[in-house]
Amino acid sequence: MFWIIFALFGALFSTMSKIIIKTLLNKNKVNEITSFVLLGSIISAFLLFLMLKPKKMSNFSNKTIFMGIVAGMLIPLITYSLNKSYNLVSNLAFTAVIFSVSVTFLLLLSSIHIFNVKVKNITFLGIIIALLGVTIIIMTK
Repeated sequence: MFWIIFALFGALFSTMSKIIIKTLLNKNKVNEITSFVLLGSIISAFLLFLMLKPKKMSNFSNKTIFMGIVAGMLIPLITYSLNKSYNLVSNLAFTAVIFSVSVTFLLLLSSIHIFNVKVKNITFLGIIIALLGVTIIIMTK
């Protein structure tokens, strides 16, 4: 049940960040704003790293450490891509809808193929309905 609370906090923080970024993008260029956002991310990540105080990091295999670093390196690419989209779109909800449905669909596929999770047919139907909803939203733009 706690995962829902953390997901809601993540959504709240994400929404606040996107509103701030769009406000800044209306006044400035995307590359400069993205640079400042990434600098803030570095500072935030460093402070969070110090707060978590990870112990026994040497117990992890090199593969685990490498994969963790690669996952972290993808975050700036996500930020840059989304900032470019926010800069080009008039309504932030359009980017959020495309992003959310795409991530949901890709995570569903990866859960099935990589983690061997069993998925009910009703879940696929829900995803298809969501994709149709996204199509309707974008076409009526």
